[in-house]
Amino acid sequence: MTAYILPDTLEVDSTFAKMVVKDYEVFGDEGMPSQIEEYILQKYRIDISSTFAGVRIRNPYGKASGQLSMNIDQVKTDVSDGLGFIVLKTVVAQDSMGNSTMKEWKIDRPQMRVDKIVSKSGKKGWSVSWDGRGWTGSLEEYLEFYKEAYDLGNRNNVPIAASCQFHMPEKGEEFNEEEYRYTGEQFSKAFRETVGDLPHILEVDFSPTLNMKVGVESKDNVLRWFKEVPRLVRRFVREDFVLGIKVFNTIHGREFQREIIRVLLNDLERINYIVTFNRLFDEKRGRAYGGYDLSDNNILILDSLRSEILDAKKRGVTISGTGNICSGKMMVEYALRGATNGQCHTFFQIPIEEYRMRNGSRTRKALHHLIFHPKEGLLIAMRWLEENGYLFRMGGILRFFNIFEHSFEREESK
Repeated sequence: MTAYILPDTLEVDSTFAKMVVKDYEVFGDEGMPSQIEEYILQKYRIDISSTFAGVRIRNPYGKASGQLSMNIDQVKTDVSDGLGFIVLKTVVAQDSMGNSTMKEWKIDRPQMRVDKIVSKSGKKGWSVSWDGRGWTGSLEEYLEFYKEAYDLGNRNNVPIAASCQFHMPEKGEEFNEEEYRYTGEQFSKAFRETVGDLPHILEVDFSPTLNMKVGVESKDNVLRWFKEVPRLVRRFVREDFVLGIKVFNTIHGREFQREIIRVLLNDLERINYIVTFNRLFDEKRGRAYGGYDLSDNNILILDSLRSEILDAKKRGVTISGTGNICSGKMMVEYALRGATNGQCHTFFQIPIEEYRMRNGSRTRKALHHLIFHPKEGLLIAMRWLEENGYLFRMGGILRFFNIFEHSFEREESK
């Protein structure tokens, strides 16, 4: 059973393909224009803008929370070099005395390792791993970092999301509401002190390593997390902000993942977007991993929820895709299941020789590949959708943001 709609080889109009190849090679040698989205719109009549957390973004690619968004220099590079949005490193909630029930998630081992990985289906991909987890500094330091990053993003119309992991109690244990209260009040204070046109965004991170807390009999308790955490965050963050929930892949399988998403999709009063899904977890090694096993799993789950996702989107809840987004082709696969954007991490860390672009930051090199690659780039993938009836032009323009709805119209017209 294949998880994907697009074929292994994308055959499109030869004239269009030659245009993309030329730009891929020229930009690989000379670099991309600073306003690359406008260039694409004018030359190809393709609009690659989309939304994140309800905010318009210049392209669908953003940086996921992790080791690559933990200082202001990283944020500056990503803002100036073209990312659509950025989610900052995850901070762990605490009480007023600095105590945290989730303190074991504060591990300072930032060194990352990137490996080639072969999926169960035999597909070769990439996976990044590290032993570190959440932000290891103080909450106060994190909020100062957030305010500086928000100001920078606001000046450049690039949304910046804070990320926080709150207390996830074991079975029979109560939520530590003092940690929710104090951390929520501190976020509220930071939001009040940072004024701009962009909304303040808080993404609650359900780390894949939470599987170490998930026991055989704990499905009800995990569902309790997803029901109660948004309620508690909304209760104690007393400001108008956008709330996202990053869902982990639990060890309980796909049907349970669907149950979690249904819980969240029905919580329309509290949740604005859902990130699907954080990395898989290797119980034997105690480590999270990615590659095609991750995207195979994620896509199959989202595929079975398309109607529910479409209904939720009409009511204002959107999907942020994540997991093995190492090509424009994969970004389109997530878009076909409702994702308006993709959170990337691994692809910014692959060996430098894997990028075609000679100069520039990893951010710029990655975007060049993700958009212009002649076999798996976003432009080629969107053109394939057009030629095969999954996407059509409106006013002469092919729009990334229309992929989900247009693909539904194709199915309904059959």
